[in-house]
Amino acid sequence: MKIYDKNSCLIDSFVYDAQGRLIEQYSREYYEEIKLLRKYAYDRSGRLIKEQNFEPYLEYVDTYTYQPSGNYKRCRIRKGIRHIMKGLVNSKGQLAKLKDDEIEMTCNNYDKYGNCLKIEVKSTRPDSNISPMVYERIIEYFE
Repeated sequence: MKIYDKNSCLIDSFVYDAQGRLIEQYSREYYEEIKLLRKYAYDRSGRLIKEQNFEPYLEYVDTYTYQPSGNYKRCRIRKGIRHIMKGLVNSKGQLAKLKDDEIEMTCNNYDKYGNCLKIEVKSTRPDSNISPMVYERIIEYFE
């Protein structure tokens, strides 16, 4: 898929594999050459196992490992620093909780389309300055 601006200049391009999974994203900023922005890799089950971000100042590599239950661990390496986040899924395979050393995000309210409607964020450390937050999203569907 390619996206052009009003002057017919290519600004974004997306490359998909034979299964329809996004494998590369290219983008252009201002009048620069179009550049590779992100690459994705999947396992035989179709689960994301690697994401590489090439954006200047935001470069990182994420790797994902999965348990038979569907729960996973994401390891992000950015500027030589390693950050681990664990994802727990519910019985429907939907993300129920994301957790790292500082925060925990919970989503237990999904609509019939599988969209998370409410996210709760709280600190996992008693000495943290992160305030508990709730994000709610209202979606209108046209059927």
